[in-house]
Amino acid sequence: SVTWKGQKQEWYAWHKTFLVRALTRGYHSMLVGTEKPISDTEYDILCMTANPNATEKLKMKKYVLNIRAYADLLQSCSREPISFGIIDTAKTTKLANGDAALAWKKMKEKFAGVSNAEKVRLQGKFNSSKMKAGSDPDEWITEMEKLRQRLAECGKMIDETDFVTQILYNLPKEYDSINDIY
Repeated sequence: SVTWKGQKQEWYAWHKTFLVRALTRGYHSMLVGTEKPISDTEYDILCMTANPNATEKLKMKKYVLNIRAYADLLQSCSREPISFGIIDTAKTTKLANGDAALAWKKMKEKFAGVSNAEKVRLQGKFNSSKMKAGSDPDEWITEMEKLRQRLAECGKMIDETDFVTQILYNLPKEYDSINDIY
């Protein structure tokens, strides 16, 4: 199980882990909203169809995948009351048993911090980050990559050249020979 504890600083790792779970369980497109399920009523009607055709079977499958995604989200947050409440209320008149895409959207709004203030904070953190002497470059670069990804999620893209430049110009003096090459 991918348990969510409601800590904003853990959102990035948790949501990436949950997205991988969604991919392996076949409901990623339902979770992120690129595909939409049919309504509860439409599903009930199709269930009464004697011999559903391929299109109807696909619609039924998408409905079931939405329910599975919603259930997994709700179960992963069962120990954290705020998140549980957010997901529990992600229902519509058409999807009274739960709308996975709506729940995911609400969770992202609450914990991903994609506001302008968050974008400015992340940009400042990215711009001011410097690798400390003696620290592991892989760890620092990984943190920079995470910041870059978070900025992309907020709508601020950092291209490869700017990213590499930021890294090269913020290495400690012990790496000056690398900077001379570039």
